[in-house]
Amino acid sequence: AAARPSDDELLSVPMSYCVPPPAGEQIGLQADKVADPGLPVFSFYRQHGRWPIEREPRVQVNTFAEGSIVPSAQAVHNARTATPPPDLASLGFELRPSPPLLDVDDDAYVEAHYYEHVASLLRDATGAPTVLPYDHVRRHAAPAKPPGHGPPAYLVHTDSADRSWPWRVDEILDSGQWGEVGPANISEAFAREHMTRGRRWAIVNAWRHTGDAPTLASTPLALLDDATVRWGSDEVMYYPITMGGKVAFNYTLQHSPTHRWLYYPNMSKDELLLF
Repeated sequence: AAARPSDDELLSVPMSYCVPPPAGEQIGLQADKVADPGLPVFSFYRQHGRWPIEREPRVQVNTFAEGSIVPSAQAVHNARTATPPPDLASLGFELRPSPPLLDVDDDAYVEAHYYEHVASLLRDATGAPTVLPYDHVRRHAAPAKPPGHGPPAYLVHTDSADRSWPWRVDEILDSGQWGEVGPANISEAFAREHMTRGRRWAIVNAWRHTGDAPTLASTPLALLDDATVRWGSDEVMYYPITMGGKVAFNYTLQHSPTHRWLYYPNMSKDELLLF
């Protein structure tokens, strides 16, 4: 955790990039073997579905490398002073005003009240006629975390990749196995109506500060300017995650000096970051 900078300062921090592992090994996380993987089983299924690992013969958990995550020094710019201000249409993220979340630890409250607020905000931000909130995860940086909180996610990553469940909608529907391998709380009927061939849709994350302090003093979220990533090159790597015999995929990156990172200093409890 770095000291909180003023609005015109630039951070220099070690980013947890990945490097290609030795021959015969692969990067990845076997979440079952980690004391606190940061993603509960039910959230894993909500976010990624139940894709059997045997359907991914290239993923062999016994070859996951231990030393593939290598911190690399990286400048992180102040998104509050960026010109023009970042938004979803340009850099893929933006900051929006949003009332504080009153009871982050009550899952029933969050789902009953906060989900609809996020859906309304996203309809306004994107123009999407339909928004379906489907999961939330709490993270906490302190060694003694409250129950139900995972650690911060330090790895440079996306939350899904083209081999994770959302991009397999047509394949899963064609297999007739939506109930067995699809995401736990998205129905087959919803998928057929909103997510099938030719439909335009996206996953947008909503991230905010919910701690006791008025502003976020440590572990802020860093965001990468997508235009500085060499998609389609060996800079971008799949990062498989396995849990309970199921597999999902994120992307991770090798370090590049061309990457442009930004963050929002001193995020307050009435701000919401969309990405």
